[in-house]
Amino acid sequence: MRRPEVTLENCAAVYDFYERYDANPRRARIAHKLIGTAYRPKVSFLDNQTAHLVHDAVSSADVTILACKHVNMNDPLHLVALVGIIDTFDGFAGRTVIPSKRSLFSMKIRHWIDDLGAIPTFRRKDFLNSSGVLDELSHEELSNATERLINTCVAQMSRGKHLAIFPESERSARLEGADPSRVNSLKEGIAKIYLKACESVSVAIVPLGLCYDQTSSLRANFTPSMVVGAPLTGVYTDTTQLMEDLAVAMQAAQTAAFERANLSYSVPLCDSK
Repeated sequence: MRRPEVTLENCAAVYDFYERYDANPRRARIAHKLIGTAYRPKVSFLDNQTAHLVHDAVSSADVTILACKHVNMNDPLHLVALVGIIDTFDGFAGRTVIPSKRSLFSMKIRHWIDDLGAIPTFRRKDFLNSSGVLDELSHEELSNATERLINTCVAQMSRGKHLAIFPESERSARLEGADPSRVNSLKEGIAKIYLKACESVSVAIVPLGLCYDQTSSLRANFTPSMVVGAPLTGVYTDTTQLMEDLAVAMQAAQTAAFERANLSYSVPLCDSK
């Protein structure tokens, strides 16, 4: 399939392409291996019971949503690396979609980005005019693009793909005065995807906390503390309740990630492969 140009005007063609796209298995394995070699988050479960709960949830559900705290621009790379660290997520490589900023899709390595599961998103802040206002036409186009993104994620999940997503309104590094140890307000997108996907597949949600070492060392960007929290396995029919429960579960994982970030990783970690 020919890759369409990722522009808002070309939104329909973009999501038509990604609804049907399957990663090249060979490229996906190579890409995961390369990123997994460079980025090695120090991963631990919230506690021993959580390790068993996550394994059971992922094993029994058709697909899994990984919902991660968004701290900085390196976060997606650690999600890619994660699937090569924990046996529970072993089958996720090449079979996980990740909504990603559209600037990635103008890079010359776009084939590799596609095979890591990236799906372009059209963010409101990228279309503001010089006065910081979104014009009426752009508002309608962005609403349509958001709906198509949700439907594309659901279509891929119905085909057995997992989803990795950052459900907060914005990553902490971009919010003035934001406390990276706290989970910000969640967007409704994750709940809409979940409810639509549940019409055809069973879905488990696994929250992830992420904390980078508070030093300025380069290594800190490659080995953050990542905590796998307790999964949400109930069948939700209410958007508000789902988002409330997810926020609590993500906060528990994020608090643990911060507590463990500066302990020289003396807590039991997941065994690396």
